[in-house]
Amino acid sequence: MKPAAAFALLLASAPAVHAQQIDMALAPFAHPLAAADTTASGLAPVVTAIRNARVIGLGEPTHGTAEVFRLKHRLIRQLVESGRVRHLVLEASVGEGADFDDFVAGRRDDLEAILRNVPLWMFQTSEFADLLRWLRAHNAQVAQPVRVYGMEAQYADRSVRHALEFVRSHDPALAAQWRGAFGEQRVASDTASARDFAHLYGAIADSTYAAYQQLFLGLRSALDTRREEFVAGTSPHAFAEARRHVAAIGQFTSLALLENPMARAQLRDYVMAVNVAGIVANADPEDRVIVWAHNEHVWKREGNGGYDVLGRQLARWYGDGYYAIGFDFGSGAYRAPGANTWIHEVGAPEPTSFTASLAKAGAPDLFLDIQGALSAAGAAGALRGPFTVRATAGGQVPMQNGVRVFDQSLSLADRFDGLFFVSRSTPTSMIER
Repeated sequence: MKPAAAFALLLASAPAVHAQQIDMALAPFAHPLAAADTTASGLAPVVTAIRNARVIGLGEPTHGTAEVFRLKHRLIRQLVESGRVRHLVLEASVGEGADFDDFVAGRRDDLEAILRNVPLWMFQTSEFADLLRWLRAHNAQVAQPVRVYGMEAQYADRSVRHALEFVRSHDPALAAQWRGAFGEQRVASDTASARDFAHLYGAIADSTYAAYQQLFLGLRSALDTRREEFVAGTSPHAFAEARRHVAAIGQFTSLALLENPMARAQLRDYVMAVNVAGIVANADPEDRVIVWAHNEHVWKREGNGGYDVLGRQLARWYGDGYYAIGFDFGSGAYRAPGANTWIHEVGAPEPTSFTASLAKAGAPDLFLDIQGALSAAGAAGALRGPFTVRATAGGQVPMQNGVRVFDQSLSLADRFDGLFFVSRSTPTSMIER
């Protein structure tokens, strides 16, 4: 039986809302994915679905599912090789993104050292390293290389390093002055976080906050008042990059002022949206931008707690030019901190869940073209569910009353334009420290 036919049969027999309508609407839009290969083929339905998008949000149900990282790699490779994408924006700090970009551009060779010491564990994996190595090899052969960026401001020590390095390249005395006033222990090295590491969700001493604030104000003033001098002594591109790092330091200080978690969450996603918009604005008009983040950052609805997430803001700014892709998975295990372990086993989905219908569709992995299905008669009401899918696990595994949560109920049509499903999840592989 063909996957689409099996999918239709399962949905028609499942006790879901408007099962026959779901059958009619979704069966033609459930595209099985060809097995991964070295040519990154088999993703033609996805490429067709996103053909009109300027910004593409690539979500993930967990930060630690190897199959999701590999599938993202395949899609990015296909879009890059076809000339459709030259900008990759990650859920990483602006400074981390610059370190990754230095590697894929050939300015640095020490990838393992870079990854071993990034604060976010989800990028300390062999799967992510494979993507960066491929991008570096690709960039070495083309005139228009792919750039990698960070959009986060949860911490800024690497942006401090990049900004001070820029100043030092033209005015070593000023850089030394600011470095001394800020404190050597607060400046990250090329391969490690600062010894006095300040994180948005950790305790930040008043003296540390004051040091960041003073550095931000001083660097911003110096770059603004001496712009022509710095540009002449370096380059317009180098100046723009330095200005972006200084802005990231300012964004960090603004976030650190907020004590309410929801206020921080809202401003954090707004900062990410602003940084993405800046990258899009500076890209060539025909360039497309991929935004790599958690499902709940890229989707188009409000986040848990009611705040406007990154994807909702991008959808408002770019309209139909923003295409959000979510991910779901069947069973297996994934990596995330929480419940006194890093590896979380996930059993078979509930038989009546939407995930179970996807898992039994006749193809191990598939892409559901939600946007396309919504154009079919009668699909809109059926697709708004709510449906039971896998709960998203970000920096921590979701917990409720001390128990790990692996499922959640939500609508899909107003969150995602497309949905990848992988039948089996295995934990990402951490690189050796």
